[in-house]
Amino acid sequence: MTTDDRPSPAATPLPDDLAGKIGTGGKSDIYDLGEGRVLKLYHERFRAETCRNEFDLTRAAMAAGLPVWRVHDLREWAGRFGLVGDFVPGRDVSAVMMRQPWRSFGLIRRLAEIQHQFHLAPGVIQRPARQMSLDHALGLLSRLDPPFAALVGDILREERSLAFCHGDFNGANARLHHGRILILDLERAGRGEADLDVARTLSWLMLGKGNDRQLAGGERAFRFWLAEIYLAHYCAVSGKAARPILAWLVAEICRRRRGVPADRTAEAVLRRLRGWLFRLAGR
Repeated sequence: MTTDDRPSPAATPLPDDLAGKIGTGGKSDIYDLGEGRVLKLYHERFRAETCRNEFDLTRAAMAAGLPVWRVHDLREWAGRFGLVGDFVPGRDVSAVMMRQPWRSFGLIRRLAEIQHQFHLAPGVIQRPARQMSLDHALGLLSRLDPPFAALVGDILREERSLAFCHGDFNGANARLHHGRILILDLERAGRGEADLDVARTLSWLMLGKGNDRQLAGGERAFRFWLAEIYLAHYCAVSGKAARPILAWLVAEICRRRRGVPADRTAEAVLRRLRGWLFRLAGR
């Protein structure tokens, strides 16, 4: 590792032996540093650049007034790289929705408003978001029948909407405390397709976080209803059309469920989206 790869010097001291782990995920561990501070420490396979990118993107979001986790500095510990930020109390929005489903309707409307805030943020970050490319999306449409694939492909090619995108905007990356929601984990953020950003959120609502779980009919219908409410509210506050978002949603579902055998859940969702898009196209 070169000197340029190292995080910048920071004021928050780290102990020689980290203790107090309060969370872990696929990319990082969270440690309580005391005095209202935590350390998000990336796993060993991640380089300093990943950590610095998230730091820069989160600081830019903070400067734009977005409701995000407040980060303060970058640190290195035992060859791993991390961010020091404020402790965020509360629970993930996903967990609240699972335990108290009657609160889902208000929470998803609030999330739609926050996502729109992201898309309105000044273009101070030009780094591209980590998103699916148009060519990749078009290549995924082969699982669809030809008229459906042609319709989705035409919409994706003709409609573009670039903005500051979170990249993985879902309830697991949103923290609720005393009615306030803060957004976490901006490592995928940057300038990208706003319609795809919303579509990725809708795929979370429709399918959950897993990429191969089969949903029973009742849960599938409820999740689709939540997605319809989210999309309607986002379009209402943003003034945007649903059509390009739905086209990206089709591609996102094809991406997430690629290779899943006998995938009744994806086929049922894609059938409903097919009817929706053809109705919007007046066919």
